[in-house]
Order: sequence, then structure tokens, then C-alpha cells
Amino acid sequence: MRKLFLSLALALGVVATANAQMLVGGRAALTENDFWGYDKYMEEAVEDFWGIGFNAGVAIQYPLSGSASVVSGLEFSMRRINNEIEGVELTIRMINLDIPVLLRYRLNPQLFAFAGPQISLNLSTNLNMSIGPLDSDVDIGDGVSTFEFAIVAGVGYTIMPKLDVDFRFVLGLTNEVDNANKIMGATNYSYGYDDDDYDEDDYDYYFRSYAAYDDYYGYYDDDDYDYDYDDDDYSGSNADITLKHWQFQLGLTYWFM
Repeated sequence: MRKLFLSLALALGVVATANAQMLVGGRAALTENDFWGYDKYMEEAVEDFWGIGFNAGVAIQYPLSGSASVVSGLEFSMRRINNEIEGVELTIRMINLDIPVLLRYRLNPQLFAFAGPQISLNLSTNLNMSIGPLDSDVDIGDGVSTFEFAIVAGVGYTIMPKLDVDFRFVLGLTNEVDNANKIMGATNYSYGYDDDDYDEDDYDYYFRSYAAYDDYYGYYDDDDYDYDYDDDDYSGSNADITLKHWQFQLGLTYWFM
């Protein structure tokens, strides 16, 4: 993965130095993240998930004509999505590398619109689960898809020379879940808490899996959803779970070259 990052950065650097017409800038954005495309079995578990994150990276603009240009770049995206279910606070944190390729068209000297595809590489994904004083952070990256393909569309405004503000909508078209069993296995752990106010025997919470937890609270019907997982190696049938990601972005780009 490190070689991929270095190769992409080197390629962008070579292209930027090879063409004096190309603009290079830095971009930062505040993001709202949510899920869509889930089936009825996941609806109660994820329909209220949402969270605030941010993007930061390098933007490159290559002019095609007086009004049209291609905008690309590399952005690190910190996606945070959280919700509370039956007293359990769940927070998903994803670190992605976003690579958009957008066609930008200037409608007037200040206003512009853009659209195009985006590829996103998942670098890490963590799930935090907390109940009162008990808290644990679990790496679920092995069960999350490495690649995401999305469509991007938006509008922007040049508020002063070299400074743009833009509003983007990013719609993920691919499933975020690659292997549900690996996610379930990673979340199979126990909590233990012990101090002057809490007794470890009374506050020992065992999470067999996120799916088992949902089954306990009635989100899943045993006749429809059978998670045949094994306590030792979780070598059961791979649950078919679909989750797609969408995102709003409010960003600023400063073109320094």
C-alpha cells in the first residue's frame, strides 16, 4: 500500500512539473457521512447512523478550454459515522484515500459546476463500542471493501483569485462490506471494568458479535438470517450485508501554483 501512495504522488508530481498550464492547490473539506442501499434486515441498525468528518489533500486542475477543465487529486478522508442502539454507542471511523477525476465547467467568471467518478481506497476502519463506563475499539478493516467507486457532482464559486469554495455530493455505488463474518469475528470480545465504583463481575459484557447483538434485540429474524458462526474461528456462512456510503462536502481550495 505504501508503494501505491508513493507511485501516485510521484506520477502527479511529474505531470504537474511537465505542464506549466496545470494548477496545483490544497483542498480541505468538512463532510457529512451516512449509509444508503441497505436491505430491510439492516434498516433498524443503520438508518440513523451519520457523522461529521473531514477531507484534506492536493488538487490539480488541467485546462481543456477557456471554460472547461479536468480536476483531480489525492485526498485523505476521515469518515466518522455513529449511532446509539439500545444504550450501546457505536462509532465507525474510516480512513480513505479519495481520487476524484472531475470535469469542471465554468458557467460565468465566478460560478462553476463539476461532475465525474471517484475511486476511494480504504486504509483502515475501526468500530468503537461503549456502554456507560465500558469502552472498546476494534479493527474491522479485514471485513471492509478495499475499493469504493462513487459518482461526484457539485457546484462551486471563486470567492477571490486563487480561492474556490465548493459543495459536493458523493454517492458510493459499491458495497462497503466485503466479508461480514470477519467483522463479526473482530467484534467478538468481552468487556471488563473494575474500580472503586464498579465490580468486574457485575459489569462484564460479552459481545458475541454485532449480528448476534442485533438478533438479541429482535432486528433479525432467525428464520430469515442464519449466522452460522463458530466461537473459535468464526468459520460460518458469510452473511450477505449491503451498505453503501454517501457524503456531502463543503470544501475550500487554494490554488498556490
